[in-house]
Amino acid sequence: MRILVVDTDVGLDLLRQLANSGGDNHIYYFNNWMKSEPHISDVCFGEGFLEEWGIEKVDNYWHLVEDVDLIIFPFTGWGDDIDFLVERGYKVFGACKAGEELENDRMAAKKICKEYELDIPETIELNVVKAIEHIKDQGGNFVIKFSEVRDGKFSTYVPVNREDCLSYLNSVATSDRNVNVTLEKVVDGVECGISGFFNGKDFVEPFCVNFEHKHLMDGELGPSTGEMGTLLFYTSQDLPFIRYFKKIAPYLQKIGYHGIIDMNCITNEEGYWVTEFTSRFGFPLSLIQPVLHEDSMLSILNGVANGTLKTFNAKEDVWALGLYLVMPGYPYKEHVERLDPLQIFGVDDAINEGCHLGYSELVKREGKYFTLPHGSGEVLVINGVGNTIDEARDDAYRAMDYISFRDVGYRLDIGLKIKRRLQELYNYGVIPRDLLRG
Repeated sequence: MRILVVDTDVGLDLLRQLANSGGDNHIYYFNNWMKSEPHISDVCFGEGFLEEWGIEKVDNYWHLVEDVDLIIFPFTGWGDDIDFLVERGYKVFGACKAGEELENDRMAAKKICKEYELDIPETIELNVVKAIEHIKDQGGNFVIKFSEVRDGKFSTYVPVNREDCLSYLNSVATSDRNVNVTLEKVVDGVECGISGFFNGKDFVEPFCVNFEHKHLMDGELGPSTGEMGTLLFYTSQDLPFIRYFKKIAPYLQKIGYHGIIDMNCITNEEGYWVTEFTSRFGFPLSLIQPVLHEDSMLSILNGVANGTLKTFNAKEDVWALGLYLVMPGYPYKEHVERLDPLQIFGVDDAINEGCHLGYSELVKREGKYFTLPHGSGEVLVINGVGNTIDEARDDAYRAMDYISFRDVGYRLDIGLKIKRRLQELYNYGVIPRDLLRG
């Protein structure tokens, strides 16, 4: 089988999974790192690994589409290309234009939620100056989100209180009084997510329920990083949370979605409140999920792309946990970029001892592992599996008996905040009874 992966420098572990899928396959890899980051064109993403895994790196991909059996887009930003290819009958895995807008156009996503009877927090989009006036007049605390790209990313700011909310908006207004912001009323509850593959007609079972740990330090302290670790499980049980997620299926069918999608929510005794969608592989979620997969990643993605896959085999109703090992200076990229590559020790030892690793930003030179130059600072993910959260934690953290690099950073409490709220999550229909064992 011939596979083409079209990427934006995030798919190293996916490439490893595809290469390890077995069979007589040839994988082509196109990466637009140099187009998006011309000032670091000397960096070779996947250096030392692509050769080892037998993956052919290409400088252009359009000349290959006629010759491959499957085209995979791991990330968003390729919606127009995907629509073009699908309309001409090519087999594609990835978010179409309408699918990626679920993630990128937050107000449009809110309207779709209302249409398909998915509850959302009270939300209003305003010019930043009007937003300041609204909060002063109406009171309350809001999460602040931007649909427009700011500082190279879609920004979300979670204030600690109303005064912090106003202070942040004033700082935004100082730099740009014309920017629009989305104010999302803070909802008390437990944050949780649910992820599923969609084959163009329906969801593929089982589903992946997940819990993010976003801040740099234990206890959800320090700066928000996007994510420092995730606790998850797969299940096919008929949970209320899964039934709620399935409400979006008619819309995904309508737009011809063939890919993976995640819905993030706040849950409490009153129900579920959708905060955002992710129309792509999540990180580090996608580096953790494979430790529970019993079918190859290639067979899953191929079945999703051609619309034939209805179920796949995974370990269900057990816990999996993964956490990032990060470089000093993280999550501030300008600090990380100043560092020379750091040698990573003990990777092969950890693998030989059966530790589950996810590859993020590292290279391999003459058999030695180094951090990726000019990366974001997210180096490796260490994973664990267990019948209880404690067992999964022990399985994951044992990798640190072998792996080290200078000033490595990681959290010690991944999973513990969820362990304390298992009964609540069971009452809310998010976890099955089997996982109350914690």
